[in-house]
Amino acid sequence: MVTRDSFGKLLKTKRRLFAAMVHPEILTTVLQEAATVPAEPEPVSSVAAPKLSIIVPVYNEKMRLADNVTRIKTQVESAHLPYEIIIVDDGSTDTTRMEAHRLKSNPHVRIASHSRNMGITAAFKTGFGLSLGEYVMLCPVDVTSFSFLKDFLNLTPQYDIISTSKRHPKSIVIGYDKWRWLMSNTYHALVGLLFRAPECCTDTHYVKIYRRRLLEKIIPSCICEGAVGETELVLRASKAGAKLIDVPTTIIHDQSKSKTNCIVILRVIWELVRLYLSLLPQEYHRAQATS
Repeated sequence: MVTRDSFGKLLKTKRRLFAAMVHPEILTTVLQEAATVPAEPEPVSSVAAPKLSIIVPVYNEKMRLADNVTRIKTQVESAHLPYEIIIVDDGSTDTTRMEAHRLKSNPHVRIASHSRNMGITAAFKTGFGLSLGEYVMLCPVDVTSFSFLKDFLNLTPQYDIISTSKRHPKSIVIGYDKWRWLMSNTYHALVGLLFRAPECCTDTHYVKIYRRRLLEKIIPSCICEGAVGETELVLRASKAGAKLIDVPTTIIHDQSKSKTNCIVILRVIWELVRLYLSLLPQEYHRAQATS
């Protein structure tokens, strides 16, 4: 007989196996956990099943991780929404992983980790594979204002992706110097030129909420693991007919903690080329079908 508890375990194992398909390196761990079922039923958690899963990718963020999680917790709980926070340590070389495990005392917080730095989108995919919420939010650790959260949650019934945008007329952007704007605008122009990005999404990066069913559909096709992977999610979602909308936000950028360097820029260029070559056959067939 399938009980409620056993069904929940089965669902959790299924989602972890999905994560293993995305990242084969965790397959052994997943299979071992699935095989070691305790003889006695586990105690029922007092935490309600989450409706919103918040994934926080981190890399060498020991100084601001705890404050970020506290801000998220405060804002989400004020909305009275069942939630979980999944911190994914993306191969940090400092004590970020130890700091993350200290936060596990909060029953809403779960931890995952990579043995090496794989990229923000790779971390998001890992967190998604472990998540349980109907809606999944990518939340970079440098987010300092969650004034947009109420608008996000109100819009979830109507849209598949709700996105913050630094280019929204009502957004407030602090700390972006000319060099940062130049890089951002150049990237945005390249994406528009190469991929015809949807006009309703003026910023393919930063914070977004995705409908779970949409991610289950598009993630298996995604190839990018770094920052370009965020753009890929939006592009593939748009091609799949997803409904997207931008909302304004406040962005406070700390230039002293920026991880943008020549290596990061070269990786972005490489991933843009890979993504372009990956999507090119689809564009050709689409053009042939409409001609």
